[in-house]
Amino acid sequence: MKDFINPYISSEKNGDAMRLQSHIQRDDYLLVKLIRPSTGTVTTTVNTLWWKLIEALKSRGITDVTKQKEFEAFVANCVIILPTEAKRKKVI
Repeated sequence: MKDFINPYISSEKNGDAMRLQSHIQRDDYLLVKLIRPSTGTVTTTVNTLWWKLIEALKSRGITDVTKQKEFEAFVANCVIILPTEAKRKKVI
């Protein structure tokens, strides 16, 4: 298992980062914060999921505007699953 570490921490430090802002339901925000009330939880969670999305897009060749439909289909239909669950279900 990987550690819960912000994959973009070096970007924040070297000034090569963009700020992301989004509106979500209060209950959804509180669910994550109540599970792990420590500082950095939301940022690390969102950044980790964003990084995984980017890696998945790159691995599928979805890297420019000509792949807009593929991007939309992938994001709308992707599922979060742990490697151990994937092996049991033979997804990997």
